[in-house]
Amino acid sequence: MSEQELSREQIARRQELEKKIFQLLSNRPGLRLQELVEILDAEEFLVRVKGGLQFKFKEYSNSLLEKEVKTGVKSILPTDVINVDKVIIPSRGGEILTGSGEELEEKKIIPRTRYLMEVLSDLGIEYSVETGKLDKNMFRSRGYQIFVIPEKKKLIFVNNEEGHATRIVHGFRDFDQNDKFGVIEKDIIDYLSDLNVDELDLDESIIVEKINYPGNEEEYKQKMKEAVLFVLTKKNTEMFDPKEKKKGKCGNMKN
Repeated sequence: MSEQELSREQIARRQELEKKIFQLLSNRPGLRLQELVEILDAEEFLVRVKGGLQFKFKEYSNSLLEKEVKTGVKSILPTDVINVDKVIIPSRGGEILTGSGEELEEKKIIPRTRYLMEVLSDLGIEYSVETGKLDKNMFRSRGYQIFVIPEKKKLIFVNNEEGHATRIVHGFRDFDQNDKFGVIEKDIIDYLSDLNVDELDLDESIIVEKINYPGNEEEYKQKMKEAVLFVLTKKNTEMFDPKEKKKGKCGNMKN
């Protein structure tokens, strides 16, 4: 979409998007440009220049604007992106590299974070994101991101690397505690992000939905939409037997 084709409103909207992305970076000095770009799935707009990396804010904002014009859906960017000085969802014992790791096959990247952002934009739901660091001794080339969705009282753990299921924390099994989960206090996020995937799946105090990538974008986005809209009630909380969960049979919850 060329400058001449844009209306005054569209130019203003593009500038609004540019400003929002710039604010995400400037508000969080510890956040690396590369981390934000990975969340946005915008690597094509990141270029190497003398002295480092440069992000093409205008071109990326223009691509979002084109999508908005085509779909009629306004892109909702994170209200904040917070970088935490730790690994989110640490590896299990058997997932630590003991050698150089040079012969490991590179895994495919699936832009799950972008798909989730598009789902949340379609639903008109605001969210923030927490991103952590990578341990060089881990098998992963990408880290987990936590999408914090206060309106729906949910935390979503997402990794864009192939082979990592998305996990949605719907709330506490003890339903009476979920008033606390409504504001998603920092200590809850810290506790859950320190668990490995097995510990997260088997923690009997919470209800976790695990979504594997089904092989195509639309099916994944539909599953994520259903998960985001799932409403936890005392009745459906009681449907999930902790004993069944411990055996790994909880499965995907349906709306």
